[in-house]
Amino acid sequence: MRVRLEFPPGVVKVDLLRAKMQRPSGRPVSGARLLRGHAKGIGIEKDAAIEIDYGQDQMVQAFYAWAHLPVLLIARYDRIMHEATGKTQSFPDQMDPARAAALHIMLGLSGQPPVAGDALPPFGHQIYFWDPQPAPALGRDGHPAVGTGLIPDLGLPIRMWAGGRLVFDAPLRIGEAAEKRSTVEDVVRKDGRTGPLGFVTLRHEVWQRGRLCVTEHQDIVYRTPRADAGGPPPKPAPTDEAITQPIGFDTTQLFRYSALTFNGHRIHYDIDYARQVEGYGGLVVHGPLLAQYLMLMAQRELGALTRFSFRATAPLIHDQAAELCWRNGDLWVRVKGGRLCMEAHAA
Repeated sequence: MRVRLEFPPGVVKVDLLRAKMQRPSGRPVSGARLLRGHAKGIGIEKDAAIEIDYGQDQMVQAFYAWAHLPVLLIARYDRIMHEATGKTQSFPDQMDPARAAALHIMLGLSGQPPVAGDALPPFGHQIYFWDPQPAPALGRDGHPAVGTGLIPDLGLPIRMWAGGRLVFDAPLRIGEAAEKRSTVEDVVRKDGRTGPLGFVTLRHEVWQRGRLCVTEHQDIVYRTPRADAGGPPPKPAPTDEAITQPIGFDTTQLFRYSALTFNGHRIHYDIDYARQVEGYGGLVVHGPLLAQYLMLMAQRELGALTRFSFRATAPLIHDQAAELCWRNGDLWVRVKGGRLCMEAHAA
């Protein structure tokens, strides 16, 4: 889709507040930005540029004319979501045994670290299949910038790993070549109670020796910045568990897991960014790290896992004491005081 707006070359003002066609007032509009250049992303021709912001009606002024652009805004996101769905990317990896050994030590597991030929623990593939990008290709949050890889740019800068579903068909062997094939399965952008939200579902297939070993669906949520990142009050965690395991985290462990997974998201190691930009009370414990501990608990109770699903319900901050809980295949993470942070099911 390409939209052509007949504006003369020059300065374009973007008004984030007005919602109907009107004549310019002759003075700067509150909330407007002055932009120059060419709008590559949305296909406006000539030397005019506009910036599409977070779901608000847009007004464009070029010297003398105003144009109301909600249709352009909707069309842009529809096009982006349509073009992103079905995109694929492959990541080969040699499954370095040293990395698996480092994960074993970082998680505080007992026994000798695994070696080449051993089975990787469930969810251990998170430390492989990196997608390193140069610094100029990163977003402000430390992740690869949206719109450049699989993840489309929905105009929503705050990223959260919301949950996932996994099927384990065969163990992955450490030290043997493998390949992860990632596909954008679904993209949705809609208005929520706290503002616009974007939902991206990725399907990852991990292959080794010509066999599909692991299928993972990863759910990612994008939102606008807000002062308090805690969201709505979380529901209380169950208290009828059969097994409870206390767990705590510190800044070193979060940094080491970020390094092992090549996760540059600054909420896990930059406390000023976590508090001042994304609105958290401190460093955020990685959702997949919590899921990893729950999977290890499930494996101790059930043996080899065939399926696992999890959903994050509230952030866990690094200085908060928590508990891993188990009851008949259901698992959850409970913060001291009763707040539910994650719920899961294993089979």
